[in-house]
Amino acid sequence: IAGTIVSVQKFGVLMDLDGVEAFIPKSELSWSRQPDTSRFTEGERINAKILEFDENGRIVLSHRQMLSEPWQKIDAFTQGQIVNGKVVNIIKNGAFVEIAEGIEGFLPVTRMSLVKKINKPEDVLHPNETVQVKILEIRKSEKKILFELITDEADPWLAGSASFANEVHTAVIESSRANGLTLRLEN
Repeated sequence: IAGTIVSVQKFGVLMDLDGVEAFIPKSELSWSRQPDTSRFTEGERINAKILEFDENGRIVLSHRQMLSEPWQKIDAFTQGQIVNGKVVNIIKNGAFVEIAEGIEGFLPVTRMSLVKKINKPEDVLHPNETVQVKILEIRKSEKKILFELITDEADPWLAGSASFANEVHTAVIESSRANGLTLRLEN
């Protein structure tokens, strides 16, 4: 159904369907986890799908269902590609980064630094921050992407190993097991 936007609010959009008022909740405006209501303007005509029509005359619509499913465009991204994205959610062991509307992937805390041990994602990232990430893996059938944060740190694995050979180094013991120690060098 087509209608005219009469009011744009933080929680959604109110529409006029030729004299009948209808509502599009924020979650039904786009495929993004954090839809931007400022993309819509009063007086704009848009198409929407009717989700609910109750006995009190309330009509709930979806604009999102009129848009193509975002993962149909996943072929525009490739493994190894560096892209900009927005941090949309931070959890204990990482963060979710949206690289296109409705396409987001996971950035594990272990992939946030090449040289530092990051304990909490909040020490490095903030919600709604734009970050640069490298796509490590795309699992199209599962709709999952794995990222690595691009930082200004030099990759210690690319440094010449010749400078480490036949030298004594000071290291920090990361873990101790029956079969040996895991050490972290300065770099």
